[in-house]
Amino acid sequence: MNKSVGIKDVAAAAGVSVTTVSHVLNDVVYARVGAETRERVHEAARRLGYGPNRLAQALRTQRSGMIGFISEEIATTRTPAGSFWGRGDGTCSRIPHHDHQLHQHQLPGFQGK
Repeated sequence: MNKSVGIKDVAAAAGVSVTTVSHVLNDVVYARVGAETRERVHEAARRLGYGPNRLAQALRTQRSGMIGFISEEIATTRTPAGSFWGRGDGTCSRIPHHDHQLHQHQLPGFQGK
């Protein structure tokens, strides 16, 4: 099984502390990190293919970033923005600009309260 790349791996590759990596990747305003170090951290993260662990973030912040939508009938028409609203097959879609996921489920005969 492949181990996913974590913040410790990025820190080791960039030659900085885990705290520095956290501050750089989370754009912490008060962090005193030089431009060269910031670039080294970003380059190491890109090179290693680092991505945040969404489960760990959800546990830490107690926010999942998921929105559930259950309906008896879900439309399959285009919205003014050009995306489809609802497929009715339980698929997930990303909500642009908000880093949330929409989980849609169609339950025929659903009698919501």
